[in-house]
Amino acid sequence: MKTFTRFAGLMADLNGKHCCVGGASGGSDLAVKLGKHGCDVSLVDQDTVDPPNLPRTYYRKGDVGKFKVDALKAHMEEAAPGTTVHAHVAKIQDVLTDAYCTGPNRPDLLLGLTDSLDAQAHVNDMAVKHRIPAVLVDVHERAAGGMVTVVMPGSPCYRCVAASRFKAAERGDAQVDLDGARGLGADIGFIDAIALKIALALLSKGTDTDAGRFLQKMGKRTQVVVRMHPEYRWDAVDLFDLVLADLPSEPRDFKRELQDFAFLACDTLWLTPDFDPQCPCCAKAGA
Repeated sequence: MKTFTRFAGLMADLNGKHCCVGGASGGSDLAVKLGKHGCDVSLVDQDTVDPPNLPRTYYRKGDVGKFKVDALKAHMEEAAPGTTVHAHVAKIQDVLTDAYCTGPNRPDLLLGLTDSLDAQAHVNDMAVKHRIPAVLVDVHERAAGGMVTVVMPGSPCYRCVAASRFKAAERGDAQVDLDGARGLGADIGFIDAIALKIALALLSKGTDTDAGRFLQKMGKRTQVVVRMHPEYRWDAVDLFDLVLADLPSEPRDFKRELQDFAFLACDTLWLTPDFDPQCPCCAKAGA
């Protein structure tokens, strides 16, 4: 039996809530914490645990060679007794189907925690089609930064927010999948922590709790840019420099002072994205 009532007032009672998690590598810690918070979890991944995964994930030395979802299921059942964990050794496209999204195990939340553009696109498309909230995490090169996209009914979708990535795929660019997993575990964990906070807020929607009120404060700010390294650039733009651009330079150079003495890393920008009128997924929804 689950006993998670200690979270009363902080978030909704998640007993009975169900999350479908696509990707069980860098997001393994996130999945475990969802289980600890009382949520049932379906894990979808087809890869095995490799030694380089160990410093950045929840896995242990004895897991090397096992399928990630099988190893993680065992850890989650130990860490959160009573939580139901389903392990699927498969691509997310093969599990997250129309029948799955409309059946008795319909998820309350989708999470795209992969570096694959095709996988992320599928999670997004199913979220929009079946009006299921989703959180998609992109960890950029060497985990110097990343982006967390929230897809809710009526909001711009992932294809709108990550339009440049989809356009690169249309051009046939060789590298459209991400390679952020080579970064520090601390950096990946920080980005995933933002995603976890949002996930708990979405699962607490409409409740008079800290998490529920946070979701209200988020409003339409469904694109979060995360900077973990001072030299991180998002789409080749230093957004953090732009944010400070309008500060006065007299009687002191406030922008320079903040850049030199206050801001460095582990920063977040919560942005309100626009609908892409050419989006093949949600353009009509944004009209």
